[in-house]
Amino acid sequence: MPNSGSGPEASAIEEAYAEQIRGLFKVLFTNLIDTSGSDRQSVTKFSAGLNLAKRARDLALGAIESPSSAETRALRTPTRSRKKKASR
Repeated sequence: MPNSGSGPEASAIEEAYAEQIRGLFKVLFTNLIDTSGSDRQSVTKFSAGLNLAKRARDLALGAIESPSSAETRALRTPTRSRKKKASR
């Protein structure tokens, strides 16, 4: 996991992540109450949601830690000339 830093953006991302986890847990709990015998399916969906939330958090934290890295990569990407070379 990237270092979350201490800026307001990092704090907001961590709060949003925690909110998502709370939401996922509420859905899991509700599913366990409402449906009998489908614990495995409920846990599978919870795990998938948890992994996506972690991925989104890590990507967002990475983006604020090095905001110019994406711009730098875009500038370094070689561009191809649209002109056709004359064949000999």
